[in-house]
Amino acid sequence: MEFLRHTASDYDRALREIRSRHGNSVRIHARYDRLEKGKNRCEILYYLVGTKRQEEEDHGSSALAALIAANDLPYSFIRPVEESLRNHEQSLLEREVEFRLLHHLFDNLRFKEEIREREILVAGPAGSGKTTMAAKIARFLRLHDQKKIALVEIGSPNDRLLRLLAHDCGVGYERIGDFDEIARLDSYDHLIVDLGNIHEVIPLLPTLRTPSQVLVLVFGGSSKVSDMLAVTRLLPPGISAALAFAKTDETHTLGNVLALANMADLPLLAFGEGASVAMGFSLANEQYLFSRLHGFTIELSEFF
Repeated sequence: MEFLRHTASDYDRALREIRSRHGNSVRIHARYDRLEKGKNRCEILYYLVGTKRQEEEDHGSSALAALIAANDLPYSFIRPVEESLRNHEQSLLEREVEFRLLHHLFDNLRFKEEIREREILVAGPAGSGKTTMAAKIARFLRLHDQKKIALVEIGSPNDRLLRLLAHDCGVGYERIGDFDEIARLDSYDHLIVDLGNIHEVIPLLPTLRTPSQVLVLVFGGSSKVSDMLAVTRLLPPGISAALAFAKTDETHTLGNVLALANMADLPLLAFGEGASVAMGFSLANEQYLFSRLHGFTIELSEFF
């Protein structure tokens, strides 16, 4: 089946334009709504009926479209898979399509399997859940490493949240005016520093390049890929960074996470669910991500 594309300001306009060109032979396969330079755009993927080639139903493309929709995968990221299906000489079975898509999602994925750095610097957009994620990381390290750990607030305290979270997860609490003061906290094995809003600390990041430091960039589980990717592109070259996702219980799938990790080429560290420090923390791995995908008929053991 040969697919054609047409883009307009909205779906109704796009449909009118292609029907004025092709009449009633138009059949809609999929639509993709996005924002480009502040303007709404709608791209329609369609085919025409009436010829032998057009009447050959491509089950593989239909299966791929269903998986894209079920997992909220951005079309810009999945497009190479679709193109490979279109260029294939024969239609693929649905299982073959699933394997191709999974390879695209997982083959280049990286995980940060250990937290060895002494200074874990946590930052993210406003409202992303970064402070709670910092506390979840602190609690995880305390339970698994049995070391002396502190949650660290930098600058003027806005409220008592970090101090309360430190108490909840059984670690120390410290406040410093700037990074020059961090040297006085040499009695701790790990310092989890809540940097705050990532947009406000970008000028500070070029100085954070020592082997003992890692930046954990926290996003909400339902964040848009385009918004998250824009933040990752603000990071200076050479900085050690990993991705963590909070509030993953508020979204039905993690297709956006897989897309971002691939497109930003950053390792995945952890996922957090809920507002409680004591619940819903998991280090990132293939099993966790696979369990949050929808529409696949193959089993985890068949792929990994």
